[in-house]
Amino acid sequence: MTAEQLLRTLQLNDTLFPTGGFAYSDGLETAVANDLVKDAESLEQWLKHYIAATFTKCDGLAVRLAMEAHSQNDWNALHTLDDELTAMKPAASTRSSSVALGRSFLKSVTAVHRHPDLDRLQSEQRNFPIIYAVIFSSLGIDTTSTLLGFAYARLAGMISVALRLMSIGQQQGQAALTSAIRLVPSAVERIIQCGDAQLTSFAP
Repeated sequence: MTAEQLLRTLQLNDTLFPTGGFAYSDGLETAVANDLVKDAESLEQWLKHYIAATFTKCDGLAVRLAMEAHSQNDWNALHTLDDELTAMKPAASTRSSSVALGRSFLKSVTAVHRHPDLDRLQSEQRNFPIIYAVIFSSLGIDTTSTLLGFAYARLAGMISVALRLMSIGQQQGQAALTSAIRLVPSAVERIIQCGDAQLTSFAP
């Protein structure tokens, strides 16, 4: 990345950037309410599960595939990928949250970064990973850096939610985040190397 691209990546993934992503729990709120995640240890396990089962096999893979489709100007492939991602979200609240998060992020980005493809997205209702991929692709950010940024934004968002829902301190939250971050580079490498793998999800 150039220095400006690095700074833009940091800007768009910062907690100060108004995306709504730091209020999106990826199911963590329900897990806490049902006492499945109740302390720093179980929170760390939740983050590790997200990386292994959701980021690597679904959301992160969707980002990579969407960036490839966008680079080829293949909007039909983007629409198909988005439909598949929607179908893999069994709960209506999860589907609507992903679209709402994507819409909020897109609105904030277009206020500071203009691009014809982002204008085109304004009239469409797309999942957050698809929106995220098109935005970073339009900025010329490489796939690996985009995936690292996406993973960090989601993990940091979960920590933000956990600090409001659970009796843990900032240091415990950062310790859990640090532990999860160590797993991200290898997860990104698996996504990059998995070729034409299809999205998968786990729904018992």
